[in-house]
Amino acid sequence: MSEPDPLQLRRIKIARQINGLLNHYVGVLDAKASAFLAGNVAAGTFLLHEMPNATCWRVLFFTALGAYAVSALMAGATIFPRLPKTGDSVLFWGDIAGYASIRAYTERFDAVLDSGQLDDQYLAQNFLTSRLLLRKLRCLRAAIAFFFVALFASFAVFLAASK
Repeated sequence: MSEPDPLQLRRIKIARQINGLLNHYVGVLDAKASAFLAGNVAAGTFLLHEMPNATCWRVLFFTALGAYAVSALMAGATIFPRLPKTGDSVLFWGDIAGYASIRAYTERFDAVLDSGQLDDQYLAQNFLTSRLLLRKLRCLRAAIAFFFVALFASFAVFLAASK
C-alpha cells in the first residue's frame, strides 16, 4: 500500500466535513417537521373539537381540517424521504447493508480507499444528500404554509363555536 497523497487526504477531510454539515441540516429539518407534525395534531384537536352550526363556519371548519391534513402529510414527507441507494457506496448505510458479509464490505472499502476513490464517494454522497435536503425543505415549507392556513381558519372556527 502506497503512502496516501496529502492533497487527496485533504479533499477527503473537506468532503467529510461537508457531509457532516449536510447531515446536520437533515436532522434540523426532521426536527422542525416533527414539531409541525405534533403542532398539527395538537392545534387541530384543540381548535376543531366542536363543529359550528352555521354553514359558513362549517366550510371554514372543513377547510381547516383539510389544511391540517395536508400539513401533516407534508411534514411526514419531510421526515421520511431518504437517500437512494447508489449500489456500491462504502459510505451510505443502505449500500453498506447490502453487502453479503462484513468481509465483503471490508474488501470493497479497502479497494475504494486504495484506489483513491473514497473522496469521489463522499462527493457523490454529498450531492445526493443536498438533493434530499432540497426535497425536505420544499416539503417543510408546504407543511408550514398549510399549518398556518389551518391555524387561522381553525381559530376562527373555535371562536365561532365558543359563542
